[in-house]
Amino acid sequence: MGVDHSTVANNTSKNNSGGILLSDDTGATHHNLIIANLVRDNVLDCGITLASHPPYTMITGTASSLGVFRNTVANNDSSHNGTQPPGVGSGIGIFDSVPGAQAYDNVVINNEVKDNGLPGVAMHSHAPGQKLIDNVITGNLISGNGADTEDAATPGPTGINVYGVSPATGTLIIGNVINDEAVDIATNTPAQVNVHLNDLLGRQIGVDNLDESGTVDATENWWGSPRGPGTRGATTVNGTGVDFTPWLTRPNLELP
Repeated sequence: MGVDHSTVANNTSKNNSGGILLSDDTGATHHNLIIANLVRDNVLDCGITLASHPPYTMITGTASSLGVFRNTVANNDSSHNGTQPPGVGSGIGIFDSVPGAQAYDNVVINNEVKDNGLPGVAMHSHAPGQKLIDNVITGNLISGNGADTEDAATPGPTGINVYGVSPATGTLIIGNVINDEAVDIATNTPAQVNVHLNDLLGRQIGVDNLDESGTVDATENWWGSPRGPGTRGATTVNGTGVDFTPWLTRPNLELP
């Protein structure tokens, strides 16, 4: 809470409620690096959480959220978190709680995110007047995670979920490998979400746009077949406003 320019590296966080938490209760939390940690079996909450909360006004002197921004979550293993009861925590979460909350300009890169109770990477803006913008999800291996719930619900187990009552503008999802999910990427926000160079291998829905007022630029992805989404052996597109042409004709990345 209220920390900047710090590094959390090469730790093991197991059998807690949650794994690693960055929040802004007592001050802005920014320019921190969360790298090469093993975060597993924290069954009551998320593995790694970046959450903008209401401020503790007696310390901060303000009633406005101070922000969780420009943090990097890299090369971590976040698995088997948020599973008891099922659907209580994601592998990596970027969350805005109250109006005025701010979680922006964060990067989630080169993590392994598996078998968590909620989607592997979950981004939530639950109210108007929030700042959930310009976050980047890239180079991650994501598989076997659960469905999102409540207002951010997805139609099945999901790799990445972008849910924003406030428009989640500037969201970039690039170069991830996603498999063993009913929905590889779900979007539900009145904004454009950019989805490129991913290997969408869940064999069910590759991209599902759940907000008719939002759009998805999903060009240049591998859908599991050189003939594109919806063909034999490929994932599909669901919802309106998804641009998927052109697509990749071979995988962009390979599973380790």
